[in-house]
Amino acid sequence: PSGGRPLLDGAPDREARIRELLAARASVYAEAHARVVTDGVSPADVAGRVLRAYADRPLFVPLGDKSYAVRIAADGAASAADAVAALSPSSVFVVTDENVSRLWGAPLLDALAAHAKPAAAVTVLTPGEEHKRLAAVEAALTAMLDAGADRDAVVLAHGGGVVTDIGGFAASTLLRGVRWVAAPTTLLSMVDASVGGKTGVDLGPAKNAVGTFHQPSAVVASPAALATETDRAFRSGLAEVVKSACIADPELHALLEREADRVLARDPGLLAELIRRSIAVKAAIVARDERESGDRALLNFGHTLGHALEAEGGFVRLAHGEAVSLGMVAMLRVGCSLGVTDRAAADRVVRLLARLGLPTRIEDEPVSAALRFLSLDKKRRGSSVRTVLMRDIGSTFVEPMPLDRLSSLLERAAAGAA
Repeated sequence: PSGGRPLLDGAPDREARIRELLAARASVYAEAHARVVTDGVSPADVAGRVLRAYADRPLFVPLGDKSYAVRIAADGAASAADAVAALSPSSVFVVTDENVSRLWGAPLLDALAAHAKPAAAVTVLTPGEEHKRLAAVEAALTAMLDAGADRDAVVLAHGGGVVTDIGGFAASTLLRGVRWVAAPTTLLSMVDASVGGKTGVDLGPAKNAVGTFHQPSAVVASPAALATETDRAFRSGLAEVVKSACIADPELHALLEREADRVLARDPGLLAELIRRSIAVKAAIVARDERESGDRALLNFGHTLGHALEAEGGFVRLAHGEAVSLGMVAMLRVGCSLGVTDRAAADRVVRLLARLGLPTRIEDEPVSAALRFLSLDKKRRGSSVRTVLMRDIGSTFVEPMPLDRLSSLLERAAAGAA
């Protein structure tokens, strides 16, 4: 009698037929991010399990054969180890920093030993943007080569934006390129630095002047790690969330306005949603323009003056997000002065930044002194810089602008003109 399974009915050996079907479908099954077991479970329970699995679904950065998943995971150590194990590495090399190693290092190393392979070498960096230098990359590469790295090795960058920048850059240059996994532990690195494949270090006063485009094989972000982030670093990451909202997600901006208190209290569920939406904005733009020849420049909203202010302060006086916040305020004023930015929208953004504890008083900053660093901006083309202006919240565009004109507009913005 028919069992209602057309692909099995009539098969002389049903078990052999099941094995054939499993082999044929294995590559598709492997792409699934969750498995829902239904044996002996009621339909209502199955539905609940499916909904929970859907809520935990990964985001994808679609780049052809360089595509990868970004997973927001409750257990960051185990999920990062699973991501590494899925790559079947010959060896695993961890790049982290002193703070992350002290707080989260042991669980990660235990998870690697249990789920993948014990780390062949661990490079522990000195934390801070001022240490994002070629010497740090050399230290990581030396440790990997001394431990016998080959081209099937995987680098796991476990830390904030400085760590993922250095770890990814080391992976891109080790033996002319090996795979790497990003396990960001700060809000800024979760929503920005770890996604998109930009890697690199600073050289002199030039931020990210030496680097590569080298996409990770996977990204695993764990909001639980944010519980140990300092208030200043956490707020710095929020600047990049606001930036994402300004670029392409007005609903995210409205959510931040409504729930600012819960955001600052680090509500886990809300943080996961902020991270997911911010990554979705970046992933969509990177998918259109991986190497920043066009739309990807939108992700630099607030960064032109922001990077200059960071450089002027020796990468110590201002945190990255603080500089970006000030840079966004400046460009909102520039946009208003040019008649391209809705003034009410600009006011909303500035109020939100202030509500989140970020600096907005560009008048108090040494803008004139910082302008000499504009020529180091990577978006410069000859004597022009591709600046990013906002029409309205969720709508931005790139406008090439001569350096001298941009400098003049920024000086006026710093003086309070808008």
